[in-house]
Parts: sequence; structure tokens; C-alpha cells
Amino acid sequence: MKRTKLIFVIAVSMAVVFIADVFLLNLLIGKNENTAAFWNSNSQGAFNGGNLSESLVALSLSKISEYNSQEDCWLLINNKVYDVTSYINSHPGGRAEIIQGCGKDATNLFDTKGNKGSSHSSTASFLLNFFYIGYLDQEITVSNLENKTSSIKNMTLPQAEDDEDEEKSEDKDGYEDD
Repeated sequence: MKRTKLIFVIAVSMAVVFIADVFLLNLLIGKNENTAAFWNSNSQGAFNGGNLSESLVALSLSKISEYNSQEDCWLLINNKVYDVTSYINSHPGGRAEIIQGCGKDATNLFDTKGNKGSSHSSTASFLLNFFYIGYLDQEITVSNLENKTSSIKNMTLPQAEDDEDEEKSEDKDGYEDD
């Protein structure tokens, strides 16, 4: 019986402390705009490096459609969003091929090399990873989005072997030349 009473007293005490904490937090929120923004539906809703009021951007089709030019080109491929602006002039198929997908779901264009029927190489898929921003409908903070797009625009791509060169180096048995 004593043990049950002790457990009950501890549980009630914890509940009282919790309610008091919530009450005090509400008092603080009412006095501090930055803390109040924490609860705002436009805020991130979680602590983010000291900035409680940073807004989120949804990587929606509507948002992607804003980046529809050679000067600022985002593609949606297999539900992933990519900023390929800095790659347009390097695209082996030419600028026009990649520009036609800017601001759109370019999955079919990527899978068929611009509706030519063949798929892109594994090298192209590998390079695409360097331009990744996030998933379709993912919410990302404005500063994280700016950091990602800035680093994408300023990066130097690694040199990767072309799949076609790999195929040429194999002999008829499927073994690579020494």
C-alpha cells in the first residue's frame, strides 16, 4: 500500500511540474516574438540552429515550375528535384535537350534521352546526384535551399568515365582489355 501511494505521489508531482512548465512556456511565448514564431504555421516548427522563425519552402511542382529557363533550371526526375543550371552548357546532348525539361517533370526526357528511346548512361545518373536538392513535396528551410543551390552552382564536377568508353574497351567475350 505504501508503494502504491509513493508511485501516485510521484506521478501527481510530475504532472504538476509538467503543467507548470507548459504555463511558463506560454507566458514566455507571449512576450517574445522569436519564440512565438516557433509556433507559427509558417515557421519550421523545430529548433534550427537558433533561428526559430525560419520559413520552409515546399519543393512542389508549382515551385519547380518557377525555375524554367537556361538561367535557372530545375528538373524533377523520379520524384527528386535537381538544380542543373550549371550543367546546361556541359550537357553532351546539347543545351536544347536539357532546357526543354526546365521547370517540369523531366523523368520521361531523362529515361528516353529526350524522347529518342534510349536511357541515359549510369554516368549520367551518377552525375545527376551532384545536382540533387530534395524530394518532390519535401519541405526545406530557405537557408538550406540557398546553401544547396549555391554550392551546386559553384562546384566542379568530378571526371567520370563515359559508359560508351567502357563498352568499347571490352572485347567480344565481355572481358576488359588489359
